Amino acid sequence: MITPGRAQDTTRVPTDPDRRRDTIDTFQPQPYELRPFVLPGSEEIHVGPTQLDTSEYRLDARTGRLWVRREDLLGARDTLFASYRTYPFAFEDVYRRRAPGTRAAGDSATVAVVEEESDSTREFDPFEGIDLQRSGSISRGVVGGTQRDVTVESGLRLQLQGEVADSVFVRALLTDENTPIQPEGTTQRLQDFDRVFLEADAPQGRARLGDVDIDLNGGTFGHFTQKVQGVALESEGLGRSVGLTDGDATAFGAVSRGQFRTQDIEPDDGVQGPYRLRGNDGEEAIIVIAGSERVYLDGERLTRGRTEDYVIDYTQAEITFTPDRLITDDRRITVEFQYSTTQFTRTLVGGRATAGAWRGDDGDTRLNLGATVVRQADGRDFQTAFDLSRQDSLRLVRAGDEPAVRSGARRVEFDSEAPFVQYRREPITRPDGTQDTIFVAVEDAPEPGTPVFRVRFTRVGPGNGAYDRAGEETNGVVYEHVGRGNGAYSPVQPLPAPTRKRLVDLTGSIEPMPGVEVFGEWARSVNDENRFSDLDAQDDRGGASVLGLTVAPQPLEVEGVTLGALSGEVRRRQRGQNFVTFDQTRPIQYGRRWNLSRGGSGLPDRLQDRGPETVETGEVAFDWGTDSTVEGGLGRLRVGEVYGAWRRRGRLSVKEEGWPRVSLRDVFISSIDRPAQVDGAWLRQQGTVRQPLLGGRLEPRVEVEREVRRQTVRGTDSLDAESFQFFELRPGVSYDHGSIRATGSLEYRTEDGVAGGTFRDASRTWTAETDVAYDPEASYRVSVRGGVRQREVTDFFRRTEQRRDTESIILRVEGRTRPLDRAIDARLFYDAATERTPIQREVFVQTTPSRGQFVWRDDNDDGVQQVDEFVPETTPNEGTYVQRFVPSDTLESVVNLQARGRLALRPRRLWTSGNVWWKAWLRQVTTETQVEVREQSRTENPTDIYRLELDEFRQPGRTIDGSVRMEQRLALFRARRDYGLEASWRQVRGLTERAAGSKRQFLNRWEVEGHVRPASTWNVRLTGTTEWDRAQSEAFDEARSFDIRTLRVRPEVSYQPQRTLDLTLSGVFARKQDVAKGRQATLYTLPLELTWRRAGRLRLNANAEVARVNLSGTAVGRAQFELTDGRGPGTSVLWGLQGQYGFTDNLRATVNYNGRAPATTESVHTVRVQVSASF
Repeated sequence: MITPGRAQDTTRVPTDPDRRRDTIDTFQPQPYELRPFVLPGSEEIHVGPTQLDTSEYRLDARTGRLWVRREDLLGARDTLFASYRTYPFAFEDVYRRRAPGTRAAGDSATVAVVEEESDSTREFDPFEGIDLQRSGSISRGVVGGTQRDVTVESGLRLQLQGEVADSVFVRALLTDENTPIQPEGTTQRLQDFDRVFLEADAPQGRARLGDVDIDLNGGTFGHFTQKVQGVALESEGLGRSVGLTDGDATAFGAVSRGQFRTQDIEPDDGVQGPYRLRGNDGEEAIIVIAGSERVYLDGERLTRGRTEDYVIDYTQAEITFTPDRLITDDRRITVEFQYSTTQFTRTLVGGRATAGAWRGDDGDTRLNLGATVVRQADGRDFQTAFDLSRQDSLRLVRAGDEPAVRSGARRVEFDSEAPFVQYRREPITRPDGTQDTIFVAVEDAPEPGTPVFRVRFTRVGPGNGAYDRAGEETNGVVYEHVGRGNGAYSPVQPLPAPTRKRLVDLTGSIEPMPGVEVFGEWARSVNDENRFSDLDAQDDRGGASVLGLTVAPQPLEVEGVTLGALSGEVRRRQRGQNFVTFDQTRPIQYGRRWNLSRGGSGLPDRLQDRGPETVETGEVAFDWGTDSTVEGGLGRLRVGEVYGAWRRRGRLSVKEEGWPRVSLRDVFISSIDRPAQVDGAWLRQQGTVRQPLLGGRLEPRVEVEREVRRQTVRGTDSLDAESFQFFELRPGVSYDHGSIRATGSLEYRTEDGVAGGTFRDASRTWTAETDVAYDPEASYRVSVRGGVRQREVTDFFRRTEQRRDTESIILRVEGRTRPLDRAIDARLFYDAATERTPIQREVFVQTTPSRGQFVWRDDNDDGVQQVDEFVPETTPNEGTYVQRFVPSDTLESVVNLQARGRLALRPRRLWTSGNVWWKAWLRQVTTETQVEVREQSRTENPTDIYRLELDEFRQPGRTIDGSVRMEQRLALFRARRDYGLEASWRQVRGLTERAAGSKRQFLNRWEVEGHVRPASTWNVRLTGTTEWDRAQSEAFDEARSFDIRTLRVRPEVSYQPQRTLDLTLSGVFARKQDVAKGRQATLYTLPLELTWRRAGRLRLNANAEVARVNLSGTAVGRAQFELTDGRGPGTSVLWGLQGQYGFTDNLRATVNYNGRAPATTESVHTVRVQVSASF
């Protein structure tokens, strides 16, 4: 039986079928009902963003009933989230064959017993007889009001999973929601947040529809991996059905969710991030497709997650590395990802088929063939999607494969609520005396008939444009003319050209004798970058091929003694200069492998279009002992006639029982680079020795690495600037046993740079890293991860190249202890690192009513939105804007520190009874203390920040964003229902730097609240508050600067004459004085609230409030909102009606109506009606 407290939306987590996630409207009466048979201890309860402690709620695991004790949170938040696991069974409350009837027998003292109704009277169930798990919800709603248009809201989310026929399994997630929200890239595993798919598995194969991941393993060139929207069909055992030993096929048709890109990132020394990703053409406003990224550090693929290697912001396209990876300027970072820039999609069609024959004695096929075909092209509605005119099409025809642009200005009608900045033309005189016109942002509503434009600006790079970002007050990103050649933006819009790409890849291999395999691959591609134009068509087609021989490990014996196994491979790969693929096909460290560059995964620009690229390699390996190997290899790279490189390598690995584990590596590359006129030689050597001790629990190690790269200018003996050499010595130790896990290392590095064509000492660096975790079964745990790096630059390079000494620290400490049966609960978190951050610009974006939180009030009646004219909504569903922050073009290096601690004391857990008076008193006390410090600082002395020297925090000119928050709560008689007392103190000090200027904030608040229940139907509550709220805004002094002292008293009386009716009457008196601006306000409010429930189906809540605000002095914007509690001066009235009715256990309707009658403006009404069903 589902009561009115039932969750509004119950979702089963696809990756954990036993875990439920319920979204509950706190408007409902308690207890809230979850699913029955909750697994105790598995629940996580959140009210809004706040996670509740077990002392703050009570859960009946058998029935799934939940009681929450945090009335303060329930009053401030309208949504509760419950995540929990359930046992994989369920029982009815009563099992019976017969039931008492409703009619009496002849004897009035006798109750008649009748048979239960037969199955034929039950409702039709379309899923009856099918083992199908299903859950989800559907909702439809309408929102309207006096200051907004009527909008329709809808939501469908359905999950299905189970067996629908013999060996046929279905899994589906269906939704009609269209949300731009991306999941957070802070966990190793992403949930299917905004994903629609249907999957059917059968013995013959699998079909997938919706959002699917395509992965075609098509050899070297035909590999294709993308997240798409469409249909994919996969067969298994298709070859056997036609007489082959093996074979399968995959086909798909879809639209691409993004474009593929590989980006090499040059890191800053000691800076963990964020590092921005950009599009193929340098676009900055991109969205990374969630889960599509592959991040490599020094050739090693990293794992996403806060407790792993990196986190990623998919919306901002930014990557930040965790303390597990200390980033320095000598590291090599490569990221492969898919991204989207517009809503326009490209069609994709493709597939792969494989066939195998001639089965060997080992059961594997000895003859294998494969074919991959992929085609990607822009849709037929390309011109319509991008609003291309005939002139635009003509520009594309003339451009060929070169980029084309059009004017970014388009004339529009002036709209005071336009979601973009509007511009007007203004004539100017250039320095050479010629006349020109520029675009200037509209600051006041123009006269009727004045031309107004919407202008799109494109970043063209510093010094290449005439405009830069500017503006402080106007809502939105404003561009200001700074003179030709002085800016980074231009009022032009790149014209997208329709493209077409096609790839055909054939693979084959044959094993003529056991252990010997001959393989080959042939591929052709078409890449038309502009289907509108026939110009530059000669470079659209390209080809590639691979041919090679592999010898599997063959035993090597001498006089009957097996010495080991010998294996090898030779390979020749050729790639035409115009050949293209859909995925990255070169090794991640391709540039380093062939001395093309210090890092990177592709050919440098100087070698593009200079001829075919040919790689020839030969490898041989000898495996001996238990797990030891000796390897050697030779290779050659040629790029046309302009570049040649020769590579040799060797590796020795010893892993024998009782022996030290030894690894040695040696690589030497020589090269001739004719375009750069450089002869190169690169020597790389590395050695590691490890010795497991104490049964493998303790392992000391020593690592040595040396590299010398000599890039000699041809015809001379001088080294160019790309030459370098370094030596690293890195001893370390690891320990892993029981509840203790620890590892640490100390690195010493010397580096030489080039000056005057020769090597000179450049720097000395010390780096220490550690990772310690202690996690026993007891009620406490602690972990420490961190690193310290200090680099000292020699005087010569400090003087000649302005290099500077650097010091970077990354440290993360986490700890928790809950001793004495959780009577003490202490938590500590400390995270400090050197990162980069932008200066944020505050903007307000118009959105849907359900997401809006701010309203615009045109205080100066100029018809143009200014940032300081947006204030929070007063009544629900009134706001139509959300606050957003647009990052600046550049990032600044900062020390980013976050530290917080929490201490909760619950003496009642120490003693089961208060047999002594002082114990009895202490059992009634509950305290909680919280301290949080955040700081992003440009300081030159980062050690002061790491050591929490608070005098160095929140300093103008250095701090970008910093705050200190302290809270103290004290509760008496919290477990008593009839009376209680709570006191709290909160102080916040903050400084934030935005693009428009800095803002300083101070808040100090004391609050005492007591309640008493004189009778079972009466409850009296009295709340007293004193507050000091000070804000200083550099850019918006009039609207956002104030120094308000507040004294507030709120008595409240609640009466419950019956269980279905609640009546609450309160009165509020507040006196507020702005000592900075010499203004004050007196507030008298009289709120009344009535709640009525009936039969567990209907709930009505009516509220009304009359407010009288006497304001002396003038105030606008946020200052007026804070002085008047959002009511405005004069007498105002608020009223509202909220209702819920449950037609059945799974179908309910909600109505929300809110009204407000300010003293100086017209009444505001908002209505929201919604019907929702869960199943």
